Amino acid sequence: MSEATKKRPGSLDIYDIERLLRAAGSKHVSAERVRADIDAGAPTNVDGTLNLVHYGAWLVRQVMAQERAAPGEGVHGN
Repeated sequence: MSEATKKRPGSLDIYDIERLLRAAGSKHVSAERVRADIDAGAPTNVDGTLNLVHYGAWLVRQVMAQERAAPGEGVHGN
């Protein structure tokens, strides 16, 4: 079991989020991308950690908003 999976999913740092999302199959996640998401409004805890469920829900809302803005073009404009 990795150190990230031993931690509480409600209080993960950027690197824990990156490791967990990579382990789940994400090919595009990076610490820099998570930081950019935080700068763009992704929710964080008071101590700067992230709740995995809240962050995941925020990501889904971002994808849905992009799809509404440009129907049929996909998330990355493809």
